[in-house]
Amino acid sequence: VFSARLVESINTIDGGYVTSSVQPDLLVHTFTGKVLTFSPPGGGLLLPEGDKRLHVNTSEDEARRLAFAERGGSGAHLALSAPFTLQDVCRLEPEEACYVLQLESSVPIFTVAIQADLSLQLLDVPSNVAILSNSPPDEANGNLTLATYRCQDATSRLHVKFKVQEGTSGVLQAFVIPSITPKTCVAVSHKVG
Repeated sequence: VFSARLVESINTIDGGYVTSSVQPDLLVHTFTGKVLTFSPPGGGLLLPEGDKRLHVNTSEDEARRLAFAERGGSGAHLALSAPFTLQDVCRLEPEEACYVLQLESSVPIFTVAIQADLSLQLLDVPSNVAILSNSPPDEANGNLTLATYRCQDATSRLHVKFKVQEGTSGVLQAFVIPSITPKTCVAVSHKVG
């Protein structure tokens, strides 16, 4: 028997292999995207004998566990993702002689990491509510630009303005992490130059 006090509504209850590839867990998905797992100390879901709500085909499950182990998986926690959508546009602004990367998420943005294999001059955007932190270039690994934007307020939009040296080209990647739990990341990339 499991119990937990939640202050939000429950969307889904299901069973599956989350915390172990050997024991099934009881999964609870809440309205805000939280996923809780309950694992009995003896292992397996505790259902009365003959209960048909959760039919476990042991040969299929065993094959799935073996395939997971062959790919290098272990009994460690498997990653879950909370769905959120991200719209991104990278365009040249001829009037300002710079590029603008626009990111818009369906949920508030926590942080955005910028990585590029070319040197970018990041410009200030007055409408952004984010703190910019630059890291030194790591030329040995091809990272000429490494920067992080950490959002201060709950915002679902971020604009990144930057200039590139004329005649250079490369790939810009943005890694967007939302403020929701569990923490997930959406990566987008754009060819620049």
